[in-house]
Amino acid sequence: MLRKPTASRSRKPLVPLAAALGLVLLLSLLCAVALGATGIGGAQVLRLLWAGLTGGTVPARDGAAYTIVWEIRLPRVVLGAVVGAGLASVGVAVQAMVRNALADPFVLGISSGAAVGANAVILLGAFAGLGVWALSVSAFGSALAA
Repeated sequence: MLRKPTASRSRKPLVPLAAALGLVLLLSLLCAVALGATGIGGAQVLRLLWAGLTGGTVPARDGAAYTIVWEIRLPRVVLGAVVGAGLASVGVAVQAMVRNALADPFVLGISSGAAVGANAVILLGAFAGLGVWALSVSAFGSALAA
């Protein structure tokens, strides 16, 4: 006879797993900030991040590296992590909605709806008053409508 797992038995292993995955995420973010055309070591990235977070001083020789880390790499890496988390959450929601582990945005017509909105802007000039945001707003709105 199959026994239903209890809440304490099934949830305890998740805490160390979540902590380990969080640590892996932080290490991958650090590596993503450190890697690039201009080589900045992990220790130097940590020093620059700490100086930026605490308001500490940065030596003049590290001024260019500080600018590269804070103004170019870090915003892109954080945005990539946030977008990835959002896409993962929406993917799980779509899979739960259709009760299919292989579900994707094409199943519900979300991608096709977004394509219709984008084509309306490109071909017909719809939402031209929104300027550079016209394509994104139209695609998002038509994906929601679909």
